[in-house]
Amino acid sequence: MKLAGKTSEAAREWERGLRVPQPIPSTQAELLSELARLSEASGAKAEALERWIQLWERVKDSGLLMPNSRQRVELLDRIIALQRESGNQAQAGWYGQVKRSLFPMAR
Repeated sequence: MKLAGKTSEAAREWERGLRVPQPIPSTQAELLSELARLSEASGAKAEALERWIQLWERVKDSGLLMPNSRQRVELLDRIIALQRESGNQAQAGWYGQVKRSLFPMAR
């Protein structure tokens, strides 16, 4: 139970970091990634999916925030997997199309 308390405390701190008046984009991207991982680890998959999508929206047009194509493909794969797990095949298919369009060589 102690770990759960520390985890939720950490999540609250990261959430505060997302609400700063003039955010640093790279810091926000890192915070979203950590929040998504934390949510997944605690079993909150819907919340994790929301965070991964928020991260995608920030990095999809920015080579600075996530310059590595492999990382972008992994992010899309995670979103697709969570969409499928949640039963949202239409959204999984849409993100699959985005992935194939942007990264035709990725599997």
